Amino acid sequence: GVPSDDFKQEAKTGEETAKVCYVNYGVTFTMTEPQKVKGPDAVHLFKVLAQQADAAPKWNFYKYVVDRQGNVVASFSSLTKPDSPELIKAVE
Repeated sequence: GVPSDDFKQEAKTGEETAKVCYVNYGVTFTMTEPQKVKGPDAVHLFKVLAQQADAAPKWNFYKYVVDRQGNVVASFSSLTKPDSPELIKAVE
């Protein structure tokens, strides 16, 4: 996962943010250091994701599904739960 303080809700350090995600949300995947994910200062990855999906992250836990060739095949709002049928179908 890629935490970001672009939404003014992250802890002060990447380690604190990762701990919150692991403990409070049951995250089992690796967390990066916080990154800029929207606007002109977004890291390159999120500029490409936003361009391909025609949608920048609008809030925490925004989701992009990317195929093996690096193309965005779907994006989902923060309201979409990880076990939602639509998200699972896009991943499969």
